[in-house]
Amino acid sequence: DLFSFVPPQAGGMAFLRYAMSMNSTELVHRLREERGIMLLPGDVYGMDHYIRVGIGAPAHHLEAGLQRLAAFVRAELT
Repeated sequence: DLFSFVPPQAGGMAFLRYAMSMNSTELVHRLREERGIMLLPGDVYGMDHYIRVGIGAPAHHLEAGLQRLAAFVRAELT
């Protein structure tokens, strides 16, 4: 229940909504610095509490990034 996702109908980008109190720019900066994940914050699109994810890369790149994201979230919740 921490993330929600509606697959895009076209294109290589998706927006994930997250249920954490952290601002999306702060979240993205921390993910980059602490986990080496490159995402865009939703608040640059007027959509705070969303992150933009590129989904056009090879599946193994996306899976690795999502695993790092999951590890970050688990660490934040403990």
